[in-house]
Parts: sequence; C-alpha cells; structure tokens
Amino acid sequence: RQTLDQAVAVFEALGAKPWADRARRELGRIGGRKAAREGLSTTETEIVELVVAGRSNKEVAQALHLSPKTVEWNLSKVYRKFGVHSRTELAATQSARD
Repeated sequence: RQTLDQAVAVFEALGAKPWADRARRELGRIGGRKAAREGLSTTETEIVELVVAGRSNKEVAQALHLSPKTVEWNLSKVYRKFGVHSRTELAATQSARD
C-alpha cells in the first residue's frame, strides 16, 4: 500500500495522470486510498500526501494543476489545523497516524 501511495505521488509529479489513476484504482482494490484526513479538504489532503512524500511546493502545484501560491495557501491552512510550523513537523504527524 505504501509503495502504491508513493507511486501515485511520483506519477502525479511527472504528469503521468493515466498511471496515477491506475495506481489509485489498485489502491481501491486492495483496501483503498486513505480517506480524507479529518478536518481537511480533498485538496488539502492531496497536498499533504505529496508534501509528506517529499515533493516541493512547485512539484505539488504541477501535479495538482494548481499555482504554487495556492499550494502555499493551502499548506498554511494545514499547518494551522495540525498545529505545526514546518514540513518536517507535518510529516511527523502523518507518520504517527499511519
């Protein structure tokens, strides 16, 4: 499952939408993609997944077809919701959840 999550992030970062969709379908088949995290929008959840996978704001923006400023704005909202101040702290909260 973790490998498929990483594959989705990589395919999205590369703009390989058909492959990302295929990996998502496989995730659904084996027990699914993580449900949206409590209190986060779908976009915020997707951003968190890509950031935790090590993607830069620019890479996240490209993968999700957003502007880098939109990614920054959503990431700042996520930081407030989780009470963190950095990507490292965010990643730590997410690894504790998994």
